[in-house]
Amino acid sequence: MNELLVVRKDFLKAIETLMPSKLTRSNKKSNSELKVFIRLVEKQLEISTLYSKAICPIVDGIWDDYVSFEFKFLISLIKFPPTNEQIQILYADKKIKIDTLIFPASLTKTKRF
Repeated sequence: MNELLVVRKDFLKAIETLMPSKLTRSNKKSNSELKVFIRLVEKQLEISTLYSKAICPIVDGIWDDYVSFEFKFLISLIKFPPTNEQIQILYADKKIKIDTLIFPASLTKTKRF
């Protein structure tokens, strides 16, 4: 199972760095088609898109794979941020749960180096 605990302010700061500086009508469509990938790298959560990457320290957890989901779900996290000081991120049954938001996600197994 993939489950992490992160500090809310660190997580929100990380995902805000992935946002384009200006959401225009033309790039809203292209951004909505983007995928977001998350994985654990040396006790830090790496959140990335095709164009950018952000790192967020974790409090605790286990995460062995890449999980991807649509970029538009990050926008909803910015518009409606979690209120708890710590946020649980969980992946199971082809869904990711970030705090109380649940949306479809894909899993890609990775090999340990």
